Amino acid sequence: MENKRSIGMDVIKGLGIIAIVIGHTQSPLLRFVYSYHVVLFFFISGYFYKEEYRSKPIELIKKRIKTLYVPFITYEFIFLVLHNVFVKFNIYNYQNYGIKDFVSSAFKILTFHEIQSDALGQFWFIKVLFITNIVFWAINFVLNKLKVGKKEVVGAVFMILLFAADVVVTRHVGSGKESFTVPTWSLVPVSLLAFFLGSMYKKYKAYIKLNLYLAVLSLSGIILSCQFVGTNMGNFYMYPIVFVTNSVLGIYLNLYLAEVLVNKKRCGALAFIGKNSLSILALHMISFKLVNFMQINIYKMDYSYLNNRTITNHIDWWIVYALFGVVIPIGVAMIVDRIKNIGNTIRFVSQKA
Repeated sequence: MENKRSIGMDVIKGLGIIAIVIGHTQSPLLRFVYSYHVVLFFFISGYFYKEEYRSKPIELIKKRIKTLYVPFITYEFIFLVLHNVFVKFNIYNYQNYGIKDFVSSAFKILTFHEIQSDALGQFWFIKVLFITNIVFWAINFVLNKLKVGKKEVVGAVFMILLFAADVVVTRHVGSGKESFTVPTWSLVPVSLLAFFLGSMYKKYKAYIKLNLYLAVLSLSGIILSCQFVGTNMGNFYMYPIVFVTNSVLGIYLNLYLAEVLVNKKRCGALAFIGKNSLSILALHMISFKLVNFMQINIYKMDYSYLNNRTITNHIDWWIVYALFGVVIPIGVAMIVDRIKNIGNTIRFVSQKA
């Protein structure tokens, strides 16, 4: 039986992935969910980081290859194979790929570069999470080799200084540019803080009591800050203090909600969604196309709108987008699992025969 701790983290993953899907719609909640949603997953990954990896780096790498790199290249290759099909049906607004394009794209995928921006642009997260795991291990390895006292404090100070340096450098790199996308290297120090916080929460969880008053304060703090500025992983360097504050408040709020739901045994659906968060991350953007198709037919719109991420109309279609963005990927994941189980059963029977 799963313990409450694991179920609680699945619930937080469920809350987090729903927030990510909502953030990719034209929702009035966009600023709110963007304040913390991705940070939650770095926090959770840090929570499940094992101290034994310190002396077993190969085990860590193997596990992250299996859980991050393999799903990354799998989904990227699936969408690469379907590229010309999506172009033909106006799902993508790109040119058809030739052999050279396919080969070049395949090489980029194998070297951990996301290329299917229309469907899998959000996969930058997987690459950053992979690197964060390795960097976190390296920091711990060095601190242990140096045999410094109070390693947790020294590690925290180092990561805060690294984040501060990252803010300065990223501001310099992005200054004067009308359009600036934060590079991968710049996101790692940001994710490290949440990763470290997750590992510390696991260690000292018994001493941390979550309560309603601080949860309400956290909710109020995020709402208040959203009235003045919107923070996210893409603009952390502009408002670093607000970004870190909102991240901590968002983590606390979701920890409290998860604890309440688990204790009241009303967490089944969210925990199930959390267990399927990778499928939802990968497939929610392409699932949005079904809602686009619905609107095109309902409002007699041109089919060129199909390649939009979302179509904004006079009613709250963002709710429909969010619903489809969660339910469709789960349905696909369940079908795939069913096929795998049937295949395993057939293989087992054939071996016994």
